[in-house]
Formats: sequence, structure tokens, C-alpha cells
Amino acid sequence: MSANVSLTSVGKTFAPGSRPVLDNVNLEIQPGETVTLIGPSGSGKSTLLNCIAGMEPYSGSIAIEGEPVRKPRRSVAMVFQAPHLLPWRTTAGNIAYGMQLQGGLPKEDQRKRVEDLLELVKLRDARHRYPAQLSGGMQQRVNIARALAVQPSVLLMDEPFGALDAISKEHLQAELQGIVSAQRLTTVFITHDISEAIFLGDRVIVLSADPGRISAELTVERPRPRPLEWKRSAEFQDFYSFLWKELQQA
Repeated sequence: MSANVSLTSVGKTFAPGSRPVLDNVNLEIQPGETVTLIGPSGSGKSTLLNCIAGMEPYSGSIAIEGEPVRKPRRSVAMVFQAPHLLPWRTTAGNIAYGMQLQGGLPKEDQRKRVEDLLELVKLRDARHRYPAQLSGGMQQRVNIARALAVQPSVLLMDEPFGALDAISKEHLQAELQGIVSAQRLTTVFITHDISEAIFLGDRVIVLSADPGRISAELTVERPRPRPLEWKRSAEFQDFYSFLWKELQQA
């Protein structure tokens, strides 16, 4: 089930008297919405994501379904750029790891959830393989499935496809649309790739740097699933040009 995420006057300073990394960030994310964040280096994108995850203290207010965020919670899952899979566990074992840490779910239900997720991320034939036997794209799909296994309502993604080659990245972008829709997740996705931000986002948020503030917003009213060919359209190029100009001023 998806959830509302509300940010009000969010700020972040790492040391007393230093310049803030984030300043007066206000953002309302609707249940089931995918918001992509772009901005220059130093705009605080990852810091903002960590604040939403409850891993960083901050000023202002962040609430999920009306409840203040001050520490990590089970309903929020994070996917990082590096998969950090356990090398001694198989694909199925890595997907199950988070569930096993949380506990409380019968083993048969865990097995059923792993099977469903293997199907969802198209890795059924790789269930018994170890991370060293998987491509980078396959490892990242395991990473996503591991996050989904705990059945979050909010999925936070910090440049999860940044280290992949162009073809693998496009395939995973297309697959992620279906995964997020099937799970009805509220998603916040950080990227440096303007095309990726447009293709995946219902809204694209541009953060300025020093300090990080919201400087622009683009609503992408394009039904899903979005075909990869749409990236070559005039509409897409207009979106790209708008965001490129905004980033130059951020």
C-alpha cells in the first residue's frame, strides 16, 4: 500500500554555524506517485533522501501518513546505487534477507513472497545463482526485490542505475515502471540523468545547490507504461530542454 509523504520547511546543517545543505524544502508527495529528484552536485539530493528515510536529523517537518519521521521505519525501504548483496547467499537468499531480519513472517509465507518477487523482477531462472554469477543489471534487480520483500509503502532510490551501461539502464527503467505500478508504491528516485528523471517521474523536482532548495518542478502527464521510444519524441525533448535550462541556473 502506498503512502503520502509531506515535507515542510525541511532544512539540514551538518555543523553549527556552517552553511545549510538543505533550506526550506517543501514538497507534498501523493500516494502511489513517483517523484524524481535532479540537481547539481552539492544540492543535497542524497541528504534529503536520508532525511525521509529517518537516517539523518533535520529541521522542519517530514511526515509519512501524518506520522513524523525521526528514525527508520519498516514501511520505508531504500535502494542504493551499489547492490551490496551478500556474496554467500543466492539470489533467493538475498531477496529473503530483509524479511528474515525483521522476523514475524512464517517460512512458508517468506518462500511464497520470494517466488512472487523472482517472477516480478524476471529472475526465476537465476534463483540459485550467487552475486558473482550475475550481471550488474541482475544484481540491481535482486537489490530492488530485496527492498520490496519487506512490503514497504515508500520506496527511496538513490541513483540505483547510475553504474549500469546504457542498454541495461534502459531495460531496468522500463521494468521499474511495472514494478512500482504493481506494488502501488510511493517512490522518490534520485538521478543525475535528465532523461531518466523524465521517463520515470510523475513529477521531476529540480534542487538548486548551496543550499539545496526546490528551484523548479515539472509535471509529466504521460500515461504508463511509457515506451522507450517516447524518449525520442518531440514532447520528451521539450521536457528535456526545460530541465536542462533549469539545471544551468540551479
